[in-house]
Amino acid sequence: MIRPKPVGAALLALAAFTMAAGCAGGPSSPVIAVTPSTLDFPTGTSTAEVTIANTQTGSGTLEWTVTTPDAAPWLSASPASGEGPGTVTVTVDRTGLSNGQQTSTVTISSNGGDDVTVGVTMTVPPGDANVVVQSTEEDDPR
Repeated sequence: MIRPKPVGAALLALAAFTMAAGCAGGPSSPVIAVTPSTLDFPTGTSTAEVTIANTQTGSGTLEWTVTTPDAAPWLSASPASGEGPGTVTVTVDRTGLSNGQQTSTVTISSNGGDDVTVGVTMTVPPGDANVVVQSTEEDDPR
């Protein structure tokens, strides 16, 4: 008696093995996690740290870059890029800014998912701004 070959069962077993191999210790993409999600710089504070972590469980190296908007020259971040987990120092410079509140963002891009945006708020107290005073001829006693 000739028996048919169980082709369907063999394909099903092969598919199950392939899925299990891909999920158990197989390669996976990095997953970025950033803390904190916001930074507040009250009067007298000019630096803060952002922690970058890789939360994936497989292999793969997290690569990231940090940018600040051109519209916020008072905001900087260092280092500008890195691999794996790391710490980014965010610095604000109040020089020449009017008193009040300034807001912006720091963006962290990576191979570990969507960009992460960290909100930044800075307070500039009265008296920190550089004020330029010009005299007129009427003020000049000569």
